[in-house]
Amino acid sequence: MIKAHNLHPTLREEIRGIPRRKFHVCKDDAENADYLYNSIDSGMLFHTVLDALAVAQDYDEIIVWPGQYKETAAIAIDQPHLKLTTALIGPNKAFTQTEIRQYGNVEAHCITIEAHGVEVSGFRITPYGGTTYRAITVAQAANCYGCYLHDNYFYAAEQTGGILTCGSASFNADSIAVMNNEFWKGGNAGDQATRAAILMTKAYKHLFAGNTITQIGNTQQFLYLTDEISNSKILDNRFWAVEAGAVAIYNGTSTLGDYFIDGNSFGGYADTAHCISGGYSTLSCGVNWREGNVIIA
Repeated sequence: MIKAHNLHPTLREEIRGIPRRKFHVCKDDAENADYLYNSIDSGMLFHTVLDALAVAQDYDEIIVWPGQYKETAAIAIDQPHLKLTTALIGPNKAFTQTEIRQYGNVEAHCITIEAHGVEVSGFRITPYGGTTYRAITVAQAANCYGCYLHDNYFYAAEQTGGILTCGSASFNADSIAVMNNEFWKGGNAGDQATRAAILMTKAYKHLFAGNTITQIGNTQQFLYLTDEISNSKILDNRFWAVEAGAVAIYNGTSTLGDYFIDGNSFGGYADTAHCISGGYSTLSCGVNWREGNVIIA
């Protein structure tokens, strides 16, 4: 009899009732390490995310148990429909539980995604300092669609560069859902495409919804929308600025872009233009608020 995990990953996904293979990652000195050793099948438990990723295939799941993980390189996901999640999500999303950290560690991105349908959830993600490295990059070396990033805490209070990059000059990020995350972005003013916390380039039909953003810095954009973006929805987020000169949502090009921006709250920004600004070709706004008052972009 052929076991389910020996089937081709695509076939496993198509046959109803066959679950994902689940790999587990725990710190070797974790209090529950012995329990996991005794409870998880042989060959399914690892001490680093990179070790688990090395054996994972399309449609598999990697479950990471609490602890701080300083990997020796970027967690590079190129397996379609892989799920990377935590065993426990903290009371404030991922504040206290499981961290992927490159700050003060290896000069690398925390996570790179170059495959369709990847899901990442539940982590505190702390990127390396400077303007080069990100917490997560999507579609920098291959087209990606259908990725789902949710319930993470992106923490970059001393970071002068960005946090999340979707799409690039050569590759498309299509239908990326960024939902229910907490973002904390610090750093200095500077080049928008380099230092914007979230940079969307050639990102089609993306959904940015239910996130909470705290922004430190005087002129940097938080959500920077650039070339060839269309059919995008920015819904029910909370944008907070420590310095009034910061910009929350900015479209850097007037050539393309259909946006629907609705239900967002802005606090600490100097005026409406610092909340939603730029050269939108098509912009539909529902009801948004600045300091409790309804604004019109």
